[in-house]
Amino acid sequence: MLSPIAIAFQGTAALMGLTLAVLCPQPGSASRLVPLGGASASEAAMWAVEENAQLLSFEPQTRSFTVIAPNARGLLRVVSYGFVPISAQLPSCLNEQGGASNTGSLV
Repeated sequence: MLSPIAIAFQGTAALMGLTLAVLCPQPGSASRLVPLGGASASEAAMWAVEENAQLLSFEPQTRSFTVIAPNARGLLRVVSYGFVPISAQLPSCLNEQGGASNTGSLV
């Protein structure tokens, strides 16, 4: 029979795995880069240039960026720049290819 500590550990591991599966962005999809500690906008810009990622938006209040990273390696490397990548939706004015959307009407 499993001890209560082993059951708690397994439950915690399962919960962490499910959380990561939901929050981790897929390469080529929108990702929000949430800064940890003293991460700066210039570090996010350097990462985007090195990884060929598209910078889509910036939120000054939270200092977070919305990007499209072309590969999983880049999403892992952004952690070394002080950012955590989380799945996000594209800004409402952009389509899946990162271009301007013409679905809205000004009339």
